[in-house]
Amino acid sequence: KQLSEARKQGDLSENADYDAAKTEAEKIAREIDAIQDLLNNVEVVEYDEKKRNTIDFGATVSIKRLNTGKEEQYTIVGTDEVKPFEHQISLESPLGRALKDHKVGDVVEVEAPTPYKVEVVSIKGSDK
Repeated sequence: KQLSEARKQGDLSENADYDAAKTEAEKIAREIDAIQDLLNNVEVVEYDEKKRNTIDFGATVSIKRLNTGKEEQYTIVGTDEVKPFEHQISLESPLGRALKDHKVGDVVEVEAPTPYKVEVVSIKGSDK
């Protein structure tokens, strides 16, 4: 619609509205392509009842940092959903890799520039 309106203004060679609308249309086309690519490569992850009490994708985990005693809660999400400031981490992160397949009570060492240990306090499974 913006392109159509801008075309009505006449000479396109020096039409700032047309240039802005064209740039926006190209941006939207790239976003559509990226979303389509995600949809074409989506994989449904089935819930494994045998792993019900272990940490995996979709779990919300409470941990206690052993060096400070501080408790924190994280949700394990896909790499494209990561929001570290909202405590949503990927299984690919150092903490996510360390926690994967562990159970409540396990003490886990996290490989980071300064390694640290955490204890798994609780696990809530995926809501799905």
